[in-house]
Amino acid sequence: MNHHNPVMSNHLKPHGKGHPALPEPVSAYLCRLVAAKKELTALSHCQQIVLCGNDCGVHVHEGIGVLAAAAGQTLTIKQRNCPDYPLELSFTHQGITFYQLKSAAALAAVGWGADA
Repeated sequence: MNHHNPVMSNHLKPHGKGHPALPEPVSAYLCRLVAAKKELTALSHCQQIVLCGNDCGVHVHEGIGVLAAAAGQTLTIKQRNCPDYPLELSFTHQGITFYQLKSAAALAAVGWGADA
């Protein structure tokens, strides 16, 4: 699928040189997520109706690494000022931010933040 997309910068091409092709279902799913988010954003205001949560990107519950790989992106890890979900994993694809929050319990289970 080689459609010209002015929003997509050259370094984000998921199947270009240096990026292995991923199974079509994940790639197609990512494309559908981007389109759905853009459509939801476009529909966020209608007369007296305003939808919530349209400025935050796409909140992923599980599998952010699979989506990042499909986009040919590396995850960004950011600490948050939130005791329950102190870590955010994210990437941006075609102007849409995808993010997953990690709970303090999940991080403790893998030893994140433990004193060495």
